[in-house]
This record gives sequence, structure tokens and C-alpha cells, in this order.
Amino acid sequence: MFRRIIIFFSFTFFLSQMPDWDCDGDGLLDNLNDYANSGSFTAGVLLDGVNMSSEGDMFAAFIEDELRGVGTLSLVPDVTPVFGEWAGQYQFAILIYSNEASGETMHFKYYDLDTDSVYDIDDTYEFISDMTEGNAVSPVVFDFSSSNLT
Repeated sequence: MFRRIIIFFSFTFFLSQMPDWDCDGDGLLDNLNDYANSGSFTAGVLLDGVNMSSEGDMFAAFIEDELRGVGTLSLVPDVTPVFGEWAGQYQFAILIYSNEASGETMHFKYYDLDTDSVYDIDDTYEFISDMTEGNAVSPVVFDFSSSNLT
């Protein structure tokens, strides 16, 4: 029985698609010191119009194929008069990095732990140094389809 458990866990580990976006688990881009400029997003991520984000999910920004930012998952306080429709829901705070002051095109990916799937998000934004996009009351909303599976 003990061998079966080890084999099961090993098999599950090898099937996992969990991305290595945050190897040290601190919620920040691992090589952020390589970049001179940064900007931020507060993002709400919807899958087919529904906020499916939960503990263990990840959100990341890329410029071309290079990882440039990792989102930190946070639960918006459940205070409807203050946070409106986002009260009690998850959002991502993400710092994005570049050595250019502007002009690079960012695209995003979302990892859903429950389905062990990475989704491409169609939305793109231009990186602008010191940008601050969205907040807990009015996040930048990324709504993508389950057909965007990577």
C-alpha cells in the first residue's frame, strides 16, 4: 500500500502543469533586480465571465516569451459598500518590470490550480514605467474563455 501512495504522488507530480513563475514563493518576479522600471496592475480575472480565482492560482505578465511579472493573489474584504461587486472576491496585484520606459507590449497568462491548467489571455497592454492600472474597487478585468487553454 505504501508503494502505491508514493507511485500515485509521483505520477501526479509529473502530470502537473504548475508553472515556475515564482520559484521562491514570495509573490514577486524572481529576477526583478534585472530591470530598471516597473509598473503595477490590480487585476480581476474572470473565466467565461465568472471569477473562478482561488488559493493557489497564479497570474503572470510576459513581454514576448519573457516572464516580467507575477501576480499576488489577495481576497478583497467582504465589505460591499466599500468594494462593490468585488467584495469577497479574489484579485491579483502584479508588479511588471522592464528596462524600457515604454513601448513594450505585455500579454498575460493565468494558472488555475483546480484544473491544473494555464490559460492565455488575449488582452494586451503597453508597458509604461510607473503605470498604476486598476485598484480593489475598479480592477483591470481580464475576461477570457476556457478555450484559451495553453
